[in-house]
Amino acid sequence: MVFGLSKNSYYQEEQKRIRDSIKGPLLELVLWHLPHLQPSESAQQDSWEMIAIKLNNRNFDLSVGTDHQDEMPTLNGGFIKGIYDELMKKFVGNIRYVNSSAGVYSTPRVCNNRDPLYETLYFPIRGTYKDKCDQILCELFYLDSAGIEIMAQLSKERLEKEYRHLQHSINEPTPLDEKTKTRSYSDSKNQLDQLKEKLELEKLKRYQEELEKKAKRVEFLDNENKRLLELNHELVLQLQGSDH
Repeated sequence: MVFGLSKNSYYQEEQKRIRDSIKGPLLELVLWHLPHLQPSESAQQDSWEMIAIKLNNRNFDLSVGTDHQDEMPTLNGGFIKGIYDELMKKFVGNIRYVNSSAGVYSTPRVCNNRDPLYETLYFPIRGTYKDKCDQILCELFYLDSAGIEIMAQLSKERLEKEYRHLQHSINEPTPLDEKTKTRSYSDSKNQLDQLKEKLELEKLKRYQEELEKKAKRVEFLDNENKRLLELNHELVLQLQGSDH
């Protein structure tokens, strides 16, 4: 334990050090993959885990050959999601203060409205932030409802398609026989099975790529250990030779 720090204080300092070291890369990966906006909970968890793997690989690359090689812990998806949620919560909470300090509104301010969403809608915050991390958080804030908007758009397109089909059926009535209905159901099921298989293959491909990267790193470390052993052996021989 560090002298002068309690166990809890040391733990908190360590957590802060980890957060600070991965904050920028984490936000860039979240903006690229949007794990929190994936359509299912399992897809979100997989995406967070994939980001954790990439951050672990990055930390490994940066620490190889340094004194901190064994100090950086292995991150997991749940931990980095917690860090992201904390960063976004702090960002949203500070919107009104950034607004007040800049004092620029696109419409007159309603003084009794303290909702951060109000501040965002009536204040051009994109041009206010200069820090890269704040800029990324700003874009992620605006994208927060993107998943719902996409779902709504897809539902609208599907509804329009159904109405067109209904209109076509009214204009040219052509009753479907049982054989046609069966074939239509079979085609839909085949498409769904193909989609599931494609998603599984993509997921396996991602994991395979990450495993290959780890295998290369293990091979590198193994070669490095062999090289150090050889150097150590040569040094021992030299020392023994100098004794005679």
